[in-house]
Amino acid sequence: MPSRDSERDREREADWERDRERDRERDKERDRERGRERERERERDRSRDRERDRDKDKERERDREREGPYRRSDSYPERRGVRKGNTVYVYGTGLVEDSLRSAFAQHGNIIDLSMDSPRNCAFVTFEKIESADQAVAELNGTSVGDVNIKVSIARKQPMLDAATGKSVWASLAVQNSAKGSYRDKRSQVVYTEDF
Repeated sequence: MPSRDSERDREREADWERDRERDRERDKERDRERGRERERERERDRSRDRERDRDKDKERERDREREGPYRRSDSYPERRGVRKGNTVYVYGTGLVEDSLRSAFAQHGNIIDLSMDSPRNCAFVTFEKIESADQAVAELNGTSVGDVNIKVSIARKQPMLDAATGKSVWASLAVQNSAKGSYRDKRSQVVYTEDF
């Protein structure tokens, strides 16, 4: 009888080993399937990204076609809106401050004149925008002294009239500006109890 029991034990052990092997194979197959599914998901993501990039490229192309041969940039100033301001940019090799001041003073009251000799340019700020417009119209492409100059409205307009007190509104804007020195008007709360 012991041989039958040992034979049964061997059969059971063999069955158990086959079941374990089958489970291992099933687990491996499940892992392989998960890996394939992850790869398919990654491929779908890549495909979506490529599609999105193609759509962006098409959109850019449509924008270029709409804009025509000129792109909006400083290279094509005729496409840009007209600049406004009371500061003009002056370019010319060998600019002299006194000759600039005398030439530009004919067009209006000058608030500020700053020279940038290494860059061969200067900035002239008038009291009024109309003076700046007139200076651009009459002095651009002319000579001041023996220097040929180019004159245009400056891209960045400083708020010099606020600093000189010429404009009530501008000085109020500077005082209440979010930039610069901001003073908190709230009172400080002090708790006397310790927690």
